[in-house]
Amino acid sequence: MARNTSFIKIEGTLEGLTFYKQDGKNLVRSAGGVSKDRIMTDPKYKRTRENMMEFGGSASAGKGFRTAFSGVVKKLGDSRISSRLSKVMHRILDMDSGARGERPVAISDHTVQLKNFEFNVKCAFSSRFYAPFAAPVVNANRDSVTWTIPPFNPDFSVTAPEGATHFRLLLASGLVSNYEYESATKGYSPTDEEYDGKGLISYSGHIPLNSETASDTVLTVDFAIGSALPLEVTNVVAGGIIFYQELGSTFYELASDNALKVLTLA
Repeated sequence: MARNTSFIKIEGTLEGLTFYKQDGKNLVRSAGGVSKDRIMTDPKYKRTRENMMEFGGSASAGKGFRTAFSGVVKKLGDSRISSRLSKVMHRILDMDSGARGERPVAISDHTVQLKNFEFNVKCAFSSRFYAPFAAPVVNANRDSVTWTIPPFNPDFSVTAPEGATHFRLLLASGLVSNYEYESATKGYSPTDEEYDGKGLISYSGHIPLNSETASDTVLTVDFAIGSALPLEVTNVVAGGIIFYQELGSTFYELASDNALKVLTLA
């Protein structure tokens, strides 16, 4: 480590040297680390390249999931949802066999890994909505979903943020394909590009928090494909709650305490 005494104060890497500031001093050192070219070509880094490829495949599968829920993921997901999904997808990848660096992300074979996934770990759906309900029902073709919530008392079944006057329940259905390695592109892509990333959302009406009983709530989403989904495609079904404040005749969506959770997969 050396000290930079020049009147020109540089920060960053230049000509193999890294200039930086620490404890008020301007320091310089040799740029460390292994070059990208060496990692990508040196036989010693074969395992590193394999890990990089599979992490990339896991990230691609996670992106496919987020695309399927693009209508709600930004406002109901936390800041770490991308990295959390990548970890789940990598667990799924680890459960399959094949050549390292080319193992598939077979979501349809390991759906249990995504069951109960919370879009925001700091605001779990089960901590906001306590009313009893059965899991959403998916039809035989797996292209239509119905969620029925029996009558409930919001006062005992909902924990709302300060200022909320109403809430809506929502049913979100997203189609996510398995992902496979393609030697031609040297990367991962969805096994079924036609359906991967498609999503639908259904909302209930605005339900008053001060009502004694909320009537039956039935939410349905239907992709209307008309035939069975390919086996390589999973229908991921999530249920959630969004809070509102009524001012005059307008409902304003609140930014906090909204939640969404994967309830079933088919």
